[in-house]
Amino acid sequence: MLRRSSRHSSRTGAHAGVRSWLVEVLLELARRLGATDLVHAGERDPVAAIRERVDHAFEVLGREQTVQQAWRCLDIGGELVVVGLLPHRASLTLDADPFVNEQRIRGCYFGSAITNRDVPALVQRYLAGELLLDEIISSRIGLDGLDSAFDRLRAGEGARHVLVFD
Repeated sequence: MLRRSSRHSSRTGAHAGVRSWLVEVLLELARRLGATDLVHAGERDPVAAIRERVDHAFEVLGREQTVQQAWRCLDIGGELVVVGLLPHRASLTLDADPFVNEQRIRGCYFGSAITNRDVPALVQRYLAGELLLDEIISSRIGLDGLDSAFDRLRAGEGARHVLVFD
């Protein structure tokens, strides 16, 4: 949900925060990539576990519950970026009080990238070993495995499933 000084986030320019996931495998992946503060949301309330409020929260699962948790973690003037895709026509219910504290929420699609500028830069960082992408691939699948990959993704199993054309 949120990030704090992981090697991967520092290499990609992300800011401080804490990671929270329900799946132990993803927690271990975050740990291997350098995350320093982890919260297992199935064992503890992530909002209560974060003692200091954060300036930036990134919701990446596309679930109303994690959007609400990230919203409650923000400090005065903090910003929540919803990266995860919510279901089509989904609605969110948020506590309106934080708006008085100038907290804000915004969406993000494909990292709000300017593709002709950002993709070549990301490729260069990957080739230089600065962007750890291979480490987050859970499986490589063909078209025949696409449905099961979506099922695993919805169930929170694995980080990324990559479609490979033979």
